[in-house]
Amino acid sequence: MSSLNHDESDNRGTIPSSMKWVWVTRPRLQGEQTAQRLIEMGYQPWVQPVMDIVPIDLTPSSRQALMNLDEYQKVIFVSQNAVRFGCLAIEDFWPQWPVGVAFFGIGEATVLALESQGIQAQSNIDSAAKNSEALLALPALQSLEHNRVLILRGKGGRETLKETLEARGAKVEYCELYERRLSPEAENALRASVFSQSVPASSAILAYSGDSLAYIDRVIASAGLSFLKQLPIIVPGERVAKLAQEREFYDIRMADNASDKSMLKMLP
Repeated sequence: MSSLNHDESDNRGTIPSSMKWVWVTRPRLQGEQTAQRLIEMGYQPWVQPVMDIVPIDLTPSSRQALMNLDEYQKVIFVSQNAVRFGCLAIEDFWPQWPVGVAFFGIGEATVLALESQGIQAQSNIDSAAKNSEALLALPALQSLEHNRVLILRGKGGRETLKETLEARGAKVEYCELYERRLSPEAENALRASVFSQSVPASSAILAYSGDSLAYIDRVIASAGLSFLKQLPIIVPGERVAKLAQEREFYDIRMADNASDKSMLKMLP
């Protein structure tokens, strides 16, 4: 864990230092879970997602992939949302999950979501990073000649996982299940929040991914509250930290990964 800081000076007002506000920007269901942890830690959470996760219609190729799920040697779920929407789609074709397929999940929350569906998955949960790069370090994903791999994910996103698996000999396909959209109420909600009146002392923003960071930046800009970029912003890992620097956030605090356990450790 580390912190990337820039000097700042301004004449903004503050509210009492005892009020430690945290803007929880993740989707509401997950955000409410984070909020409860923050309350237990003595913080005041403000749950306002900056993006909505919306299911999309399966393409013909994605439908075919799910119908032929037993023909893949490995199936990778990239997130809790991939599990949520993927399991619903798979059940349309497979009342009982196929045998002989190795399932993988990125991060502890994804693995737990799979376990709740009765699926045992290999993962990178012992790694501090808990991202695609950490998953790719697993022994089972090193030599992949003659392997077909299906990645269940949202629309768009990073290509690192697919490119690396292909370089190791796998034939890789996507099944895209959902997309991320700017939350329509986020801008007005921010303008009406405590964050718009003054910068709360000991406050912070949680950005759980590169997409989340981009939407936070858009909402702050559209609300005309650029001074909020001087608040500490907690990000998961070096890649998102660099994106935050590029977007000119001033106090970037880098957690090991996107789990609440790691993110909340970095709060001021």
